[in-house]
Amino acid sequence: MDLSSLFRPAMENALLLKRIGVTLVCGILSYMIIKHIWSFVRAEKEPTRVLVTGAAGQIGYALVPMIARGVMLGPDQPVILHLLDIQTVADAFKWS
Repeated sequence: MDLSSLFRPAMENALLLKRIGVTLVCGILSYMIIKHIWSFVRAEKEPTRVLVTGAAGQIGYALVPMIARGVMLGPDQPVILHLLDIQTVADAFKWS
């Protein structure tokens, strides 16, 4: 019996494990590089101030959630919402 035939399965397994290890290392390095590059692409934007007049009305009630979700300016754009309404409309909603 040839001695190399006894060790052939072990050598094939070792070669397979080495290939798997190299593939994992390459995958992890690729992930780290992409994550690093993406951090520059996703740079924090300055928030945009949005003033909604008539915010207590039906249009404001429908419009404000859409602005907050990013439908108007995009999902990656931070917004600062300012809601403005006249006092007479605000008084109509009070429980007295």
